[in-house]
Amino acid sequence: KIKKMDTLPNFINKNIADVVVYADEKKLDIDYSYEYSDNVEEGKIISQDVLPGTILKKIDKVSFVVSGGPNYDKEIILTNFEGTKIDELIDFISKNYLNNVNIVYEINNEIERDIIISQSVKGNTKRSSLITVKVSLGSKDSLSPISLEDLRDKKLFDATLYLKRNGISYELKYEFSDTINKDHIISTDPSSGEVTPLSSKVILTVSKGKSITVPNLKDMEMKDIVSWASENNVKLSFNEEYHKDIKLGQIISVSEKENNIIAEGTNITI
Repeated sequence: KIKKMDTLPNFINKNIADVVVYADEKKLDIDYSYEYSDNVEEGKIISQDVLPGTILKKIDKVSFVVSGGPNYDKEIILTNFEGTKIDELIDFISKNYLNNVNIVYEINNEIERDIIISQSVKGNTKRSSLITVKVSLGSKDSLSPISLEDLRDKKLFDATLYLKRNGISYELKYEFSDTINKDHIISTDPSSGEVTPLSSKVILTVSKGKSITVPNLKDMEMKDIVSWASENNVKLSFNEEYHKDIKLGQIISVSEKENNIIAEGTNITI
């Protein structure tokens, strides 16, 4: 019976942690670099330079390109949305990964509700640029009490936009949560019932993501560090330095001490 030889899997869209664990098990030499991507989720593989199915014994090294998520410094052309419905702008924000848009609703007796009055930026701008958009709430007389929707687990942007569109003010509180994703709503106060425009206030408790306790990274192997970071949605940056006492490939220092409490998305420099 002919023994089946190990071949390289297809790691496209797999997590970088999966690659590191596999490479360690198979004694496979790898390296990886990061590139921005609008299409591949952050931390997942965009490409590999050796075809899947290649026999491992024939491979010297595999290089992987990992998604760093969208590039928020990328320039886009921002359309003039003045005079249009807010929904058109929301669709544009989503498709173009704008992450710093401040939407302000104000009473306006002449302009229909949800119509954009003005925007602070038009034309070329970065995705991360602050863009302030003023939107009509309509006349004061046109507003009426609403039954508060269940906002739990909604994105912060969507929850606050819902309140703004209905003339309801809000206050933000932040807490760690093991069950609600970062920047999603854990709870509201009140949780339900009738709220009145221009007088009611809703307190939104927002998730900071999981409360993460930093292990002793300095004494861990690189594959275990990458695996831990991936599981906890922690970002890693690696710097290489010469050191007369520490062997090649071993860790000199880590930017977060053991037992520090950090939030998801924290960047740790190794």
